[in-house]
Amino acid sequence: MKANGITCLDTWVDGDGALMLVLDCTADEALSMDTLTIDVTTDDGDLAERYVNFIKTCASVDAQTKRVTLRCAAATGDVAQTITQVVAKIGEVTQAAEAAGAAATEAKQTADEAKGIAQQGGTEPAIASFVSLALPMIAPTVKDSAIAPVLKYAGEYVPEGHDYKKGEVFKYTDGTYWRVSQDITTQAQWTPGSAGLDALFYQIKLAADGIIVWAQPRGEFDAPDAGDLRHYPDENGPIYRSLVNDNAYSHDVVPGNWELAEEAA
Repeated sequence: MKANGITCLDTWVDGDGALMLVLDCTADEALSMDTLTIDVTTDDGDLAERYVNFIKTCASVDAQTKRVTLRCAAATGDVAQTITQVVAKIGEVTQAAEAAGAAATEAKQTADEAKGIAQQGGTEPAIASFVSLALPMIAPTVKDSAIAPVLKYAGEYVPEGHDYKKGEVFKYTDGTYWRVSQDITTQAQWTPGSAGLDALFYQIKLAADGIIVWAQPRGEFDAPDAGDLRHYPDENGPIYRSLVNDNAYSHDVVPGNWELAEEAA
């Protein structure tokens, strides 16, 4: 039989819920397998078993048989969704890098490295490392609503001499999250939120449910698109769904741009 196209000699679920696969391949080939969905097929190609939402934790090689035992841990719903969404975005970035030609080789290598970390990580720290690595790369391609689910993995703010690229996000010392509006090199006297620094970065404020609190959009990242949700007028206010792309007006200013979301009902 085969597991995602690789010859598979045995499979079983361990006592702690881990999936074990004995494979006739190299360790590198085993670790490159996409385990978010594993199709185990017969020699005739018929589907025998399907395992979903697993992430690789380790691969061991038998010294005598050279066979590889791949151990996969079951991912929780939130973790699986995070990995799926961000790996999908990395796939888009990788395709764009390939289309750009030789000049994008470094970007593609970074994408491949980040994807590898995601596929091999089986714990929250591993996932945090993956997203922290991936965020600077995907930041220029996504708006606030898309990046909000992974804000908790943003790196700590570096207060002096650190280069931030436009669109990058960071966590400030008070636990708030901010996004960079232009390429900057941080200076010791800067404090996010202080007067005169509005052009450098802005706060992404999340309510307790993880939904962004409305703020007047300032640039290309923070204007909600159709389907995006916002609390208004504050984190305790109702949840509204935008009906238009690049929505620059609050519910009070242009009510027709919004509808009350079901989540608030």
